[in-house]
Amino acid sequence: MQQVTEPKKSPDWERGFKHLSCVQRYCSSYIASWGPTAIPLDRIWENVLRKIEAWHQGSIAGYRIMYRDSEGVWDGVEWDGEHATFFTIRETDEAAAEKKLLAHQAN
Repeated sequence: MQQVTEPKKSPDWERGFKHLSCVQRYCSSYIASWGPTAIPLDRIWENVLRKIEAWHQGSIAGYRIMYRDSEGVWDGVEWDGEHATFFTIRETDEAAAEKKLLAHQAN
């Protein structure tokens, strides 16, 4: 059986500009814990990003962050440490989404 190796990631990826998949299950559980209550999406994201910062043990403001929605489409979120701002990537291919994420200029 041939061992499958993961493709080499770009230097930006290695420095942490990624979608933080290592906490994906935690974030999904956290969002699900809000239940059927009508809470604005940006408020949920702000709480999730604060939890990621706690897990990361430092600020992630300025990181390039992308996420995949329930339809399999990648989009981006900017985090300034207080507020989440969303921007479109609109890709279903993760590599193409990463390329657009790295090209995106923060406001």
